[in-house]
Amino acid sequence: MESADQENYLEKLRELKTIYGEVGAADIEKIKKILPESSGEEQLLSQLERIILKNGLILTSLRVEKKEEIKGRAGVGQETVQQGEILPKEIGKLKIAMDIVGTDYAGIKHILRALENNLRIIDIVKLSFSPRENKTSLEAAAYYLK
Repeated sequence: MESADQENYLEKLRELKTIYGEVGAADIEKIKKILPESSGEEQLLSQLERIILKNGLILTSLRVEKKEEIKGRAGVGQETVQQGEILPKEIGKLKIAMDIVGTDYAGIKHILRALENNLRIIDIVKLSFSPRENKTSLEAAAYYLK
């Protein structure tokens, strides 16, 4: 019985190797942009700044914080980042906070659309909009391979 299990496992490995060999270089580059192999903080900051400026808005502050592993109730090989959120140990998270002035409802929609269309995975965690002050505070999370 154990021999049959090992043969099935070996066959699955061969299939995976064949599938991996069929992935083109262009697809691999896209994947690296979606989930880069490092935090890429500098590149991310410049992308976010470009998105804000492109929409005619003013970025008053931009902060990025790397979330380190938090030991706790997470399972083996996982880390707890926020209450109820568990990431695999291979995935890192950047916490992004920015304040933007000159925003209106349409401006916020443009920013959110631009972030959504960005190749890198970015989750909007919190959004505060003050129409009287034309000010928006945005918290987001970006992910990377450790």
